[in-house]
Amino acid sequence: MANNRTPTRKAQVSGATLKNPQRYRTRPVRDLPGLGEAPKWFDDRQRARWKEYRQILPWLRKSDGPMVELACVLAARMDSPEGLGVSGMHALSSILSKLGASPTDESKARRQDAEDEEPEDKFFQTH
Repeated sequence: MANNRTPTRKAQVSGATLKNPQRYRTRPVRDLPGLGEAPKWFDDRQRARWKEYRQILPWLRKSDGPMVELACVLAARMDSPEGLGVSGMHALSSILSKLGASPTDESKARRQDAEDEEPEDKFFQTH
């Protein structure tokens, strides 16, 4: 069974478009709006999670909003006194993985911030 297609924006963040440009040559790059602001009905914990996900997952778009809402609600519940439980933890893990937020996906889609640059990167650039 073939792997799912990597979204073009995620491929750009991860550098996959540079590694295999032929895969992305025919794909249109739509300028989709970013994740945007948190829903008005969120409480403070949920809103803080929304801002966190928006910052650490720059490829998320408005269409990812419902999944991010679920992740925020579950993560905020995990931080609360009543906790989340095992099934809730599995659900949160699954949602974050689908959004590309698992540790494995993070290594594939490394953020392109100046603070993330390694000192030796300037000597090994390919472009």
